[in-house]
Amino acid sequence: MKSAIIFGLMLIALAGNGRANAVTYGDQPFNCSVANASKLPADLTPDAVCKAIRTAAVRALTGLDEEAIEVSVDVTVLSNASIAATATVSGKRLPQQRVATSDRPLNPSAIAMLARAVARGIAEQRQSRGA
Repeated sequence: MKSAIIFGLMLIALAGNGRANAVTYGDQPFNCSVANASKLPADLTPDAVCKAIRTAAVRALTGLDEEAIEVSVDVTVLSNASIAATATVSGKRLPQQRVATSDRPLNPSAIAMLARAVARGIAEQRQSRGA
């Protein structure tokens, strides 16, 4: 019985690691991971966070040069009301972006705000490389 409980706890810990699989947009690889996913409010998932960031990044990169780039984003849930993300574009680590809510847990609007900030940073880095 004790080993079954330990095994169950290990499965829960593994399921809550928040790793999202690598996905591509066009021919571009996009990796996203969410640390401390267990701190997300019940209505948010690591996949939803990564999808929002990926969608915003694709929009930000549309129309820029077609050179192959690799984008990875490391998201850390700091609490149920605070989240941070750091993008790396073709090996260059960008400044961390943070979003926090003061009067309620994180929600889709806060995640969208984080996604736009990350996408803006990715686009600015790509544009500065091309200039």
